[in-house]
Amino acid sequence: MISSPRLPIGHPERNFDCEMALEEEFRDVADRAEAAGWSRGEVATALLSLAENILFHEAGEHEQRTISDISDAARSNARLSDAMKLSTLPLA
Repeated sequence: MISSPRLPIGHPERNFDCEMALEEEFRDVADRAEAAGWSRGEVATALLSLAENILFHEAGEHEQRTISDISDAARSNARLSDAMKLSTLPLA
């Protein structure tokens, strides 16, 4: 269950409060997707893309470029993480 905000709008810790409220549900979605056969990197990339879509819908042009740059870096890290996992698998 997602808890309601504890802090008022504009409080410097409100985003962190939201993150903590969403974390359990977020991890549950990621775990279920991984159990269905998606890699952790694929799941992370998809979740980033979904979050990016929400932000793009609300953001102006400058913010969209910043969001895109951050998302591109995160996707690269997710692909690197998947590649590193594959390189540690035993050879058949």
